[in-house]
Amino acid sequence: GMLYSTLSSPAFHETHRLVSSLSNPFVCLFIGLLITVVLQNTTLALVVVAVAAASHTISGQQAVFMVVGANLGLTLSPSVVA
Repeated sequence: GMLYSTLSSPAFHETHRLVSSLSNPFVCLFIGLLITVVLQNTTLALVVVAVAAASHTISGQQAVFMVVGANLGLTLSPSVVA
């Protein structure tokens, strides 16, 4: 079905390879921050991180740093907009 075709697409595999290669916690923190600032929605950012962690696209440690980054993004979003 559609889910299988999405998961088997070259773009998905390239994204998976890129995200899996993240070993620097500060990069993960920045990604979480960036997701929140761009989406303007912490809940959506946390869902994206949770799905990536549940599908083993990112590790638990990477997810923790991304969540911290998302929370930092929540506090920085109003100052970026203003």
